Amino acid sequence: MTLSAIPEALLELVNNLTDKLNRYAHEYYVLDTPSISDAEYDKLYSELVDVESQYGYRRSDSPTRRIGGSTLPEFREHRHLRKLYSLDKVQTPEELESFFGKVSIADTNNVDITIEHKFDGLTLSLTYEDGQLKTAATRGNGEIGENVTAQAKTIRTVPLSIPYKGLIEIQGEIIMRLSVWRTLFDDSLASSSENNALTGEERQLKYKNPRNAAAGAIRNLDPAETAKRKLTFIAYNVGYSELDFKTQDEMRKFLVDSGFRTDGVFAIVSQAKEAQKIIDELENTRQDLDFLTDGIVLKINDISIRDMLGYAEKYPKWAIAYKYKPDTVSTTLKGVEWSTSRTGKLNPVALLKPVEVTGVTVSRASLHNLDEIKRKDLMIGDRVLIHRANEVIPEIIEVISHSENPTQIAPPATCPSCGAPVRVDGAYAYCTDTENCKAVILTSLAHFVSKSCMNIVGLDIGVLTRLYEIANVTTFDRLYSLTRDDLEFFADKTASNILSAIDKSRNTNLAKFLSALNIPTIGELAAKDLARTFGNIHNIMSASASEIESIPGFGAIMVNNIVNYFADEKNKTIIENMLANGVKVADFVKNDGSVLSGKIVAITGTLTNYKRNEMFAIIESLGGIPKNSIASDVDLLVVGDKAGNTKLEGAKRLGITMMEEKDFLEMINL
Repeated sequence: MTLSAIPEALLELVNNLTDKLNRYAHEYYVLDTPSISDAEYDKLYSELVDVESQYGYRRSDSPTRRIGGSTLPEFREHRHLRKLYSLDKVQTPEELESFFGKVSIADTNNVDITIEHKFDGLTLSLTYEDGQLKTAATRGNGEIGENVTAQAKTIRTVPLSIPYKGLIEIQGEIIMRLSVWRTLFDDSLASSSENNALTGEERQLKYKNPRNAAAGAIRNLDPAETAKRKLTFIAYNVGYSELDFKTQDEMRKFLVDSGFRTDGVFAIVSQAKEAQKIIDELENTRQDLDFLTDGIVLKINDISIRDMLGYAEKYPKWAIAYKYKPDTVSTTLKGVEWSTSRTGKLNPVALLKPVEVTGVTVSRASLHNLDEIKRKDLMIGDRVLIHRANEVIPEIIEVISHSENPTQIAPPATCPSCGAPVRVDGAYAYCTDTENCKAVILTSLAHFVSKSCMNIVGLDIGVLTRLYEIANVTTFDRLYSLTRDDLEFFADKTASNILSAIDKSRNTNLAKFLSALNIPTIGELAAKDLARTFGNIHNIMSASASEIESIPGFGAIMVNNIVNYFADEKNKTIIENMLANGVKVADFVKNDGSVLSGKIVAITGTLTNYKRNEMFAIIESLGGIPKNSIASDVDLLVVGDKAGNTKLEGAKRLGITMMEEKDFLEMINL
């Protein structure tokens, strides 16, 4: 039914109910000051559902849209309008003092610094346009994340609409409150016969910690399941907008006025000693909070000074994270478990008597390698001191006392996965039959199909194990020769999804393909360097050691690993088989002849001919590097309508070339 066909009185009723319910929800979930009872809210909500159902109309910000709909097939990629950077870290008063010294500028004796809690959750970026929530995306690699809009809409503290009508990105953290997390185990226990057999420790391991529980909920393909997890979104930053914020303080006020929740402390100081005093107080009281926090974020308050300082490769130069000292507790080292990785290396894991550390039950910890075990004089039966390194990874700090009858820790004589003899080389133990070891094969396959490699959606370790055991999938190329007959042990829909996912992965780029091959010491960055240097897979396969060694940062070990990998006839056959079975590896295309080659290009204002993300793609295709912020490394600023004064003034101050949109398009022949 069209809007004009709805009786005016009923349309007014829908609007009134929607506005009221949104206001009551904001009072309850954001302000913690409910003005009506749950029963009254439920009655109004039911009335709205009835009216909307009768006339088939509901507003885009209706609270009824927060109920999860159908399960999604997979997540799509989303390019952020502005890159989400990580934060550099400090842990001592001396390092904090050094940060204050670095951000001081010549004409300013003291720089105002804001202090906020560092939430231990999952970063989320919300894009609003015309006042409506358009997209919610995870951080991803900072430039491209996963579109989780359907999941985010189920979170009560994510506004479906805001007063501001321009294009804007709001960044914040998805958290699961400790009170919610603790009840999650009991709720799941009551609702699942499978969980009835779990101990308290096992239930906690299932949900690991509040951060993992939140991340799992937001990445659940069924939004209805996300809704059950009662997540909270805490906003702390405006990533991209055409608003001309002068300070972080002003930005935070905008977030509050727009209906976002901004929990935690917010203070402004000008000296390191002031900051340290507040940090110490917050660290001593963090156990009283209903959310996990592993530190404090400090930012320069003045946006214009931020623009002058700019960014390092990974971090803004105007912000820092002060990490709390991790809590330490003692427990007993009960045993050691060895697992075989995709390289054949055996990784030792300590089995601990379960103990709570910063709100999380810990029963396992990495032992790293044989040298680390020897250095710490670790033996089974020891009383040990542990903490959560970076508040996440459990780690044994030291031995408090040996037991009366300790047992030395030694690698097993045979591989725990395949039974082959184990070889000890320095600090590490290795399986000697990696070609036939089940653990090596399965973990290599899991790496191959992962998102950063061939991105074959749905092939988790369970599916890969069945393919290995029943369909003889022991090498990468076998995946691309699978047929429906090979998958007869799967249901029709599952088999169809597997074959479809494999088929979608046949088109990839050179860097991802190289990263997927599991060449020792060659990760994503090294793979990109190889792609950029040699252009196509066959050039890399035939490259000499001296040619590879010419790549900056490639040492002897990396060079030998690459040469040896492609000298192996089995590896070459696997690659050729994949290419013969329809895998298309796009060559790396250099844009050295482009006028933008190697140039960093920033944009300000609203573009007339292209959306901002479209212009980013064009700049990248021409060999340029798009950037939203102004810093000394920017070569060119493209100026659109309603350009922000902060960027224009920053560009003038730094002597950056500025060009109007129409002139820029002429320059690149568009």
